[in-house]
Amino acid sequence: MRLVITLEDVTQADKFSLFLLERGIENQVEANSQNQHVVWVFDEDSVSKSKDCYEEFSKHPNWTPSPDALRKKREKELQKEAEQFMAQNPEEASDGSVGEGPASEEAASSKQEEQPADKGQASSFGKLTLAVVVSCILLFLWSSFSAPPKIDLPSGGALTSSSFFTTPYSQLTYEEPLAYQYAAGFLEKLRHSQDPEEYMKTDAAYSEMYQFQTTPYWHGYYETYFIPEGATTYALNKAFSKKPQFEQIAQGEVWRVFTPALLHANLFHILFNLIWFVFLGKQIEQRIGFWRFSFFILFAAALSNTAQYLMSGPNFLGLSGVVMAMAGYIWMRQSIAAWEGYTIQKPTLYFLGFYVLVLVLLQIASFVLERNGFKSIAPNIANTAHIVGAIVGITLGRLNFLSAWRLGKIKK
Repeated sequence: MRLVITLEDVTQADKFSLFLLERGIENQVEANSQNQHVVWVFDEDSVSKSKDCYEEFSKHPNWTPSPDALRKKREKELQKEAEQFMAQNPEEASDGSVGEGPASEEAASSKQEEQPADKGQASSFGKLTLAVVVSCILLFLWSSFSAPPKIDLPSGGALTSSSFFTTPYSQLTYEEPLAYQYAAGFLEKLRHSQDPEEYMKTDAAYSEMYQFQTTPYWHGYYETYFIPEGATTYALNKAFSKKPQFEQIAQGEVWRVFTPALLHANLFHILFNLIWFVFLGKQIEQRIGFWRFSFFILFAAALSNTAQYLMSGPNFLGLSGVVMAMAGYIWMRQSIAAWEGYTIQKPTLYFLGFYVLVLVLLQIASFVLERNGFKSIAPNIANTAHIVGAIVGITLGRLNFLSAWRLGKIKK
């Protein structure tokens, strides 16, 4: 982190912090030993811009933030602040990675396109489709209600744990690095301390933060090897020589290759993914049956999750890799076996294809910019899982093993 300015008045410091947040600059306010209030920014590239912002802020003493913009920015900051405070790396997305699903308007209109595959089969949920939906909802509720409370700081700020620190997520994400376990332990001690800000100044707190910051974990090929250090915020735990991969999976926790697909970061994320999963999944399950659909979901989730982990590290969640696999599969079956009767109209599939294409183009553009020292423009979603999921679905769609005619579900 880099210091921008020290202010005597806590109200002014907090207002300036909000001023920076509205301009997209991640920052933090702390009280120092002289009872002054220090404004820090996480990204070194933002220091000069932040000082220019303060000059502008000083000229507008009656400035007030937009309520809508303030609420959105604060919600995003509160989700990430704990990890940003310790890792000093605002580019790391706690849910990044978490992948966002396709837009809800398209999902809603897609539901109207749906018709039963044939008169002998109702368009109700299949058993597996329903089981996946219920599992996602229960895990989301469990995590939401078991999330530890935020830590209020006397200076007016707050720290909140990422969803990755809740019990279901720590047990079911692709990996829970040892560094994250240290971070969770530090937050727990901070939460139970009488004065969190004073505790953060103690030698014990510095030791615990240093333990997190210097414990190596896998950040992904993209950040570790493809992007120069100068293009991203420096993280101590990237600097050490062996960066372990598959920490829990190597110890036998093989369910982790699949279970990230059942986890979601927020209400909108789970809503969009489940709308698409139900719309696409129940049609596939009706045609290929419970066991082959089970194979489809497990295979698509394992490949898309593993690809995302290798590319960006463990910070990702969501069913969207499987959703894209289902869309790719149906597109291929409609192309080579239209008699199977999938009732998704071409514009819907074209929309999803366009969605993946945009992700690819944005990631390529972001890569070029980052290689030349600029900030990333890629959205905070699991690009690799979406793309790999679509490729897996198209590939599976060419296999007779998953043909509805072969299984006798629909007569040719």
